[in-house]
Amino acid sequence: MKREGTLYYDKSTDRYDIVYFDGGYYGGLSCGTVFQQLAKEDGEAPLWYDVRIEYNDRDGWVLFDYDRILRDEDTGEPIGLDGLRVRM
Repeated sequence: MKREGTLYYDKSTDRYDIVYFDGGYYGGLSCGTVFQQLAKEDGEAPLWYDVRIEYNDRDGWVLFDYDRILRDEDTGEPIGLDGLRVRM
């Protein structure tokens, strides 16, 4: 069974991590780590998407869906990562 939690930036390690709802931590995400992001809940079935985290000098930490950076539909900027609901 996959564990659900929240994505957050850990300043002490200079990388993103997951704090699970049970109180545990993933331990620091590295470039290329694959996990699932909750995109939206449609009725009773939540919609989860496979994503991977990467770092680039222009945008910093970003999520990729296949070969593209996930971007905000309104601004075109990479989506904010802090607080996203994720699971592994």
